[in-house]
Amino acid sequence: MKKIVLLVCFFALVSGCSTYRKKKDLMTWEPGVPAEINKDCESVKEYMTAIGFFHSHSDLIVPESEARRLSYEISKGCTGAADRFIRVAKLLTRSRLTGKDAFNSAVKFIGKGEREVGAFIEVFQKTFLAEYLDMDVRNALTIAHSLSDQFNGDAVTALRDFRKTSDFCTKNEALNLNKSACGELAASVAKLGEHSGQSVAGAFQDAFEFSRSTEGPGLAIPDAIKQAEELIAISPKAVDNFIQGYRFAVSTGGLRYTSRDALVFARDMAKYTDPSFVSSVQKITPKK
Repeated sequence: MKKIVLLVCFFALVSGCSTYRKKKDLMTWEPGVPAEINKDCESVKEYMTAIGFFHSHSDLIVPESEARRLSYEISKGCTGAADRFIRVAKLLTRSRLTGKDAFNSAVKFIGKGEREVGAFIEVFQKTFLAEYLDMDVRNALTIAHSLSDQFNGDAVTALRDFRKTSDFCTKNEALNLNKSACGELAASVAKLGEHSGQSVAGAFQDAFEFSRSTEGPGLAIPDAIKQAEELIAISPKAVDNFIQGYRFAVSTGGLRYTSRDALVFARDMAKYTDPSFVSSVQKITPKK
């Protein structure tokens, strides 16, 4: 009887603790409560769950010594570490990554929280799956890491910016970018939110559309994208200063500048939205 109870508990640990959702649900994943530091870690249960995962997936061809080594590392990640590892590992092995590569990525999440894991899973799926951005698995993996465990800030904010920008790009025929290019753009925009610590997707769209418009400088698409990225790298507020500065510079009640001179003025005003950003740029720019 005791053996039966133990087996039930063990398999509950392997399957029940997992919050891994179906593909459809992952596309609408929303963040939960950020993981808190827990000093009462269930390290033995984490080890048991991890080693059970390796033993039950013979198709992964993991040597026993490696399975034990990984399980030991996972046990250090406190309660939930094995679940986080398994969710990421399962996703990646189903995506044609080798077991070794999948485990190398998955182990990075043993000490992370649900926000980072959820962001990684959704970004990876949106970039990799053919019905979304259809990028190759290596690029999808790089982008997913950059906006989750490697993101210096809130991964959920990065995820939302990625979602919004990728939707904007793929649905905007005027941009004329393929799905893969839209994925690269969405990743770049989301990553640029690290400096300000704020959501930047909306500000990027505002800056791009104004830069393209006849009311604005009327830049070509590549130049408008570059301009918008430079602005949000400073701060979302820099977009407001850029637009306001340009309008004032070209107005008859303002500076009466040409479009070209107004653009220079607007860019200068935008830089000083965050003086610390200007100082950091000056520090790394070599003197002529």
